[in-house]
Amino acid sequence: MKNFKSLLPFLLMLFVWAGCDTDDLRNNVDELENRVESLEAQVSAINDNMNAIRVILDGTKTISSYTLENGTYTLKLSDGSEITLSQGNEGQIVEPDITINENGEWVLNDKVIGQATGNDGITPKFNISADKYWQISLDGGVTYDYVLDVNNKKVPATTGGDVSVSDAFFKEVNVKGDMLEVTLKDGETYSLPIVADLKAQIVDPTKGFKDGVWTIGYGETVTTEVEISGDNSFVTVPAGGWTATLSEVKDGKATLTVTAPAQASVQSRATADNSTELVLQVNKGINWAIDKIKVEAKLVVASYKALYDADQAINVNGVEISKAMFGEACSIESDTEISKLDYKVYFVKPGATLTYNAPTSVSAKSLIVIGDNSADQTAKVVLKNRIQLNMGSSPAESDGYYVFYNVNFDASSTTTPALLAYKNDVQDKAIVFDNCNLTLGNKNFFELTTDGRYFNSLTIKNSKVKLNNSMYLVHIDKNTSTKFGNLSLVNNVFYAEAVTSGNGFKIFNSTNATSSLDKLVLNNNTFVNVCPNWSGMYYQLSLGTVDLQNNLFWASTLPANGIILRPGNTKIAGTVCKHNVGFSLNANTNTWIAFFGFDDNKFEGAENIINIKAESTESAENPFVGGTFDLSTGTFVPNATYAEYGAKFE
Repeated sequence: MKNFKSLLPFLLMLFVWAGCDTDDLRNNVDELENRVESLEAQVSAINDNMNAIRVILDGTKTISSYTLENGTYTLKLSDGSEITLSQGNEGQIVEPDITINENGEWVLNDKVIGQATGNDGITPKFNISADKYWQISLDGGVTYDYVLDVNNKKVPATTGGDVSVSDAFFKEVNVKGDMLEVTLKDGETYSLPIVADLKAQIVDPTKGFKDGVWTIGYGETVTTEVEISGDNSFVTVPAGGWTATLSEVKDGKATLTVTAPAQASVQSRATADNSTELVLQVNKGINWAIDKIKVEAKLVVASYKALYDADQAINVNGVEISKAMFGEACSIESDTEISKLDYKVYFVKPGATLTYNAPTSVSAKSLIVIGDNSADQTAKVVLKNRIQLNMGSSPAESDGYYVFYNVNFDASSTTTPALLAYKNDVQDKAIVFDNCNLTLGNKNFFELTTDGRYFNSLTIKNSKVKLNNSMYLVHIDKNTSTKFGNLSLVNNVFYAEAVTSGNGFKIFNSTNATSSLDKLVLNNNTFVNVCPNWSGMYYQLSLGTVDLQNNLFWASTLPANGIILRPGNTKIAGTVCKHNVGFSLNANTNTWIAFFGFDDNKFEGAENIINIKAESTESAENPFVGGTFDLSTGTFVPNATYAEYGAKFE
């Protein structure tokens, strides 16, 4: 049978009123609200029906039981999931034309958008933008793009008249014997068997399961529960060294044991594309129920401390951390407060908190803190007092390293800067924050306030930094003659809960231009509600070279022009400045600017920030509409149009 019939042929409109008098205004507002709610419900029903069609086309599930209420079927499937299927009623939607061609591919307005059938099949998801145009997602709602017609014009989701037409998705939906039959409006019929007591469900693993993928360390054996009902059951695994077994079924439950390959295998692309799913199959008579879970094998370090004790080096941003170099390390097994530094290296177990409360008389020659399990980022470091960096005037080989990796670093309650350079003419060898979640308070992060104090290398990468919008990442104040090394900020999210007025956020603040920074790298960062004032995000200190690219700057309101660089040497020699975007609202006339006096001071090849303006944060121009914008977790994923900008995390 060729599955190429139209699945979405029905129309829609949204009620619009004009010229109403005051007496009718309340009624019209109520009616509009009801119609908006109805519109949202109809879009939801469309997506539910798309999912139902996909399940039917997939053919790997059966219906265990169902209920029917007000024209909507609720189907409990053999993998334990539930879907709904609605026959529809009078509607308000003008829908894009989506079909399935003879190759089993989704076709939207005469353009193939993806596979509809088979293991690689996808379920399109629809949305109506704030400006009332259709959008479609092909990745489960993570990102949305506008639906375009054959002339590459955006497809409107509403009409301008008061027209009520049928939004019935199906012509008929009936249960006939042990089959659910659905007939599309063109007469094409599909069916799905109803089989009681047939079930194949893989319960989501409690360890290593995230975003639909079960991550297992090379050579590691793990288990999860499965629910099984039927005559026979078995499990198949991907090629390349995977193994899996099922225990005896008791009371409808069994244990699935999976072992990942000992090491990465080399496969052809054709094999690799089909080797990531583990499949559970159960039959009852001629009917089969199937459930799948995506698996991946990767290097998962259950304990960095164990590697360290086995004399294996741990590399964090080029810093080799080994027992031979740094000596015995301390394992933090439970919540622990320290007031002195008996070790240079600390490993914090998942869920444990290391509280640093050393007095100002204690300085750290080196301090390395690592979250012990690579797959678990619940290890925490809390500062009750500042960390004083002082490797000494005659440092040992192991002195001068300040490294934090795979931890939550909380400096929100300190009454002083989190880090303080304590002695003149004594530099670090490396300061690194990698794969961390940092929470900063009202105080600056790192201060070097006396002339002669400096850093050699400060790196923050692959991290989320929640901060106060009016603090400085690095503040040097009275340094007038010191030369600083490299400041590197790569693949981070810097965010604040809201834009505030005041001094503004700075990545580097100085009160003079006579000292200098050798190199600034600012790549693939996302800044949300983090705004500089007129003086710039990098202020006053002379700057050697700069690498500024692929950053995303976002604020609903800019208190002043969002200048990123304003060094003392306004004419930067330059290296790279390109592919940066900034968002703000039309109501605000201020814009994002790469560096002060850009047209007069730009170096050859430098590109200014691309400014995106919109009427509201709900407008389609907002880079996060159709993506993810979550201030509570610091998760900001731009839509497909701006996917190349900002931070990206696995």
